[in-house]
Amino acid sequence: MEAYRITQLDGLRGMAAIMVLALHFPLTDSFMTGNFFVRQSWLFVDFFFVLSGFIIAKNYYNKIDGWASFKRYIIKRMARLLPLLYFTVLICFLYQIIGLFFGLKTEPQSLSFYLLQTLDSLCFLNSTTLLGDSQGMNPPSWSISAEMISYVVFPLGMMIFDKRKFIAVILIVAFCVLFMIVKDDFAFQNGDYGFVRGLLGFNLGILTYMISENKSFRTNVLEFPAVILILLAFYMTYNYKGDFRNVQYVILPFVFSIVIFVFRFGTGFVSKVLNSRMLQMLGRLSYSIYLNHYLVLLIVYQISFNILRIESSEFNISLILLLSIIIVVVVSKVTYEYIEMKIGERIRSILLRRP
Repeated sequence: MEAYRITQLDGLRGMAAIMVLALHFPLTDSFMTGNFFVRQSWLFVDFFFVLSGFIIAKNYYNKIDGWASFKRYIIKRMARLLPLLYFTVLICFLYQIIGLFFGLKTEPQSLSFYLLQTLDSLCFLNSTTLLGDSQGMNPPSWSISAEMISYVVFPLGMMIFDKRKFIAVILIVAFCVLFMIVKDDFAFQNGDYGFVRGLLGFNLGILTYMISENKSFRTNVLEFPAVILILLAFYMTYNYKGDFRNVQYVILPFVFSIVIFVFRFGTGFVSKVLNSRMLQMLGRLSYSIYLNHYLVLLIVYQISFNILRIESSEFNISLILLLSIIIVVVVSKVTYEYIEMKIGERIRSILLRRP
């Protein structure tokens, strides 16, 4: 786990993970899954990028001053991401192979396609075009690839620019925005250049850290406006797609930077809600929820609506969605304890063992 935590941001991360889960529920023709907030919740991926940059900067800014510290940092990052990523990717691969050989898929792909997707994810390359333009095995894992690339770029920038770290961050942010405008495809979530979107959010998180460290601010009065800002941004980008088009992918990381800045110092009512036991638990499990939810949703959907043939009424969709959330949280608690923590700690103890 990170050495430094801001609990209200953990709560916000837990809520965001649940919203991404609701977004990926296969049935969208109900109030619970079809409202603008759920349909735009894929933008919370950018929140994860910004928050990750903020927390990493808080823990490692000015602490990576050579290749020895760089190596320790990378090992810790790999130990944090790799065990659960590998576990979920391999489980998804088995699911696809079972469906392929037993004729359960309506549009089956070849075995070589699934193998390439799996390799793409296991090598943290599915936010690039190096192995093709797929999202990889377990589609949400594209953002983990983007995050890992940001993890590597961060210390290199800090070491190369040394006394001019602020300039390095500004240059990366400017490059990402310019690249996204030139390419005219700001989403970058379909296996193409997702790492650029990740670098933008991550470095805005670093910039948010730099600004917030200069002085302590009283932001309690801004907590409700910050919540309204998120709702407004989601509403506008959902209902006025023609006006915002791809520019929403640039706007939202800046919005999330403001939100993180507000809640970094927040102790008001919203912060107290985010510090509730439930949201804190979801915050701890958020990485597992994020990587577990896609396959669990597919299985629950297949059993509920294809095998048991439950009617897709408003009530039933809401009930199955709630059941799905409960199952994902239970599964995630297990993977958090036995995959994320235990195996991650084992990797760190082996690779960081001093001679």
